[in-house]
Amino acid sequence: ALEPWSRATAAHFHSLCRRWALRAGVPCPSAPSRRAGAERDHYDRVLPEALAEAARRLPGDRYDAVIVDEAQDFRHAYWGPLQATLKEGARGALCVFYDDNQMLYTKEVDFPPVDTRYDLTENCRNVRRVHSLAMRFYKGTGLVTCRAPAGPEPAVSVYRSTAELLDRVQSGLDRLMREEEVPASQIAVLTGHGREKSAVWRARRVGAHTRA
Repeated sequence: ALEPWSRATAAHFHSLCRRWALRAGVPCPSAPSRRAGAERDHYDRVLPEALAEAARRLPGDRYDAVIVDEAQDFRHAYWGPLQATLKEGARGALCVFYDDNQMLYTKEVDFPPVDTRYDLTENCRNVRRVHSLAMRFYKGTGLVTCRAPAGPEPAVSVYRSTAELLDRVQSGLDRLMREEEVPASQIAVLTGHGREKSAVWRARRVGAHTRA
């Protein structure tokens, strides 16, 4: 989306580290094999240190502002090198967006002090019935509202085996495509597992439906 604006950079944190390291001539090895500790050290120490060194070598190549999304997944060691890419360093324009109900890689939110905080308390993504279902799992003291249409009632199915899981997915796809006439291109099947462990992904075909 930012392609027309040639002066804007969009990247995930570790690809930013590699880009800067490459421009500055800082050695930046590839990620090691997934042996215990080695891969984590690469992402949590090696790449952030490469970014910090690159920023020192490129003092004239800095950002006016940095916007961080999903900041709840940023580790403490990321922030110093990231702020070093700002023209004004730690005093530069840093905008941080985070959701402490979506922490996947850290146990607590940890980022530099910011001048002003705004709580975004309106759910603009879901219809109200989906919002109400999701709020059963929300942990927080703030009131989160939703002004969208009510929408259909979410269907919740329970399964006890892989065969039952695939049957439930097939039934859901059949209902959406045949009864509600939703195009296959507008349906996403999300699972709680990565590809290697996902029975739905491994199946490739569920009833008459094949995955893209």
